[in-house]
Amino acid sequence: MNKLFLSLCATVVAMVGYNESLMSNCFKYLIIIHSIAFLAIEWTNAQSISSLKFKTESYDLGVISEDTNLVNGRVSFTNIGTENIDIHHIYTSCSCVEAYVLDSVIPPGISSELFFSFKPKNFPGQIDKQIFVDFNDNTKHHQVLYLTGNVTPSTNPTHNYRYSLGDLWVKQKQVIFRGVETMQVEKIKCYNNSNISMQLSMTELDTIKGISFHSDPAIIAPHSSAQLIFKLNPSEWTHTNERIMNFSLQGIDSDSTINHKIRIKIQE
Repeated sequence: MNKLFLSLCATVVAMVGYNESLMSNCFKYLIIIHSIAFLAIEWTNAQSISSLKFKTESYDLGVISEDTNLVNGRVSFTNIGTENIDIHHIYTSCSCVEAYVLDSVIPPGISSELFFSFKPKNFPGQIDKQIFVDFNDNTKHHQVLYLTGNVTPSTNPTHNYRYSLGDLWVKQKQVIFRGVETMQVEKIKCYNNSNISMQLSMTELDTIKGISFHSDPAIIAPHSSAQLIFKLNPSEWTHTNERIMNFSLQGIDSDSTINHKIRIKIQE
């Protein structure tokens, strides 16, 4: 700012020469302009100072396993301004982080806490998440809390499987065929989490012409993955009434009375 002012002064001298009267008027205007600009910058800087101050702007979660259910934390903050703080919105950069405060209105000089939880599943690697707190004091502001750390990959073999059918873990429990006019093959990835081999079948499918089932491999070894494969053959399809059917998957448990259902849906 001062360098700019000196540059303008030099320009004035170059333009008006040594005409004292004209030079004096020009310098008066320059001083006024400089003062106004200085006050504007100071006012802007004052507005940019947040009244909400976190005890720390970055929270290190440390090294955690992806198998950890939730990591909880809290950070205190203080209203360092002269007006009440009204917290009206808290949001995060990731669905894996949730945050909240107990007190939404913070008087001047009073401290409170921001509570948060982080779910590491499906987020291995470096943690770089943000929590945004929007609030009003005499102006609108927002403050950011940064979460850092590292998530080590899961060692659980069933980690990426959503559903448990006894000891058989599957990524989904529904197969969708798009109409019955074309040949279609749908697959469900699964994992045998037991100590015995599995040979799966769906005997109820014998009543439905046009849909067949098998696993690949046919015998699923203990603690190994496989594919459940469903095939729709339109040339054999005769079951025209039902569009949503549930079938039992046999071969998972030694107890044949336990039903583990897979849904097959025909979507028009």
